[in-house]
Amino acid sequence: MKELDIRIFGAGKIEFRFENYLDLDPSRKDEYGVPKIQVHYSYSETDKQVIRQTIQGVKHVSSIVGAPLISRNGRPALCLLRPGQEFHLHRNLSNRQ
Repeated sequence: MKELDIRIFGAGKIEFRFENYLDLDPSRKDEYGVPKIQVHYSYSETDKQVIRQTIQGVKHVSSIVGAPLISRNGRPALCLLRPGQEFHLHRNLSNRQ
């Protein structure tokens, strides 16, 4: 049987926090002279708990399907994406009237 490349992604809901925001950095500009975006972001304690639970869930799924978690290309077997790399804003429409 050929080796399969299985990727397991976990996602969790983070809190919206006033401390997390974007602004423009006038000291850094792109090739058109437009100020570059500066990200101000940190996880709350609740976010960190969600991350820990998600990691445990990924480990559990990995063990059930018999797919060991391995490191590739210098990256750890389990890692977080950079904030904003995989981000989706959405609204809950289930309570629509």
